[in-house]
Amino acid sequence: MKVLVDLVLSIDGTHMRKGGEFEVRKRPDVPLLVCRWINQIKMDTGFRETEIVSVYLDGDEDVTEQVRLTCR
Repeated sequence: MKVLVDLVLSIDGTHMRKGGEFEVRKRPDVPLLVCRWINQIKMDTGFRETEIVSVYLDGDEDVTEQVRLTCR
């Protein structure tokens, strides 16, 4: 199944918004997939201090807390 992810991060106090479409086998796999995506973004930005502001799936399902717990 495909999911649309709307991600807002705060990197060194500057908000950054990214969106993407991902293929997942099942819905519970999404937080791990997003966490891996965030880790890639951290690597690309030089591992600056990064805070997860919000994560929405398909425009309306808030999975921010699930992703925060997964990315610990």
